[in-house]
Amino acid sequence: MSIQILVENAIKHNSASIENPLTISIERKDDKISVANNLQTYEESVGDAPSSFEIGLQNLQERYIIECGTGIDIEKSDTEYKVYIPIITK
Repeated sequence: MSIQILVENAIKHNSASIENPLTISIERKDDKISVANNLQTYEESVGDAPSSFEIGLQNLQERYIIECGTGIDIEKSDTEYKVYIPIITK
């Protein structure tokens, strides 16, 4: 379910078109899964970008801390947004 939340966030907070598709990748590396997407800001012609309070990521962070004792990791650059979530083995 955590992967679904991250994919939904990528779709909600990025624009996508035929000319500029949104690319989402899901990979496993060691004991974590990464969900990454290319960053594409909304253009004026598309309208206002959805507001973000990062509540979804905060909730995900808190759940992982409770369940695993460790949280999620977020990496953001000018071109990519990537979230690493621990694999729960219980």
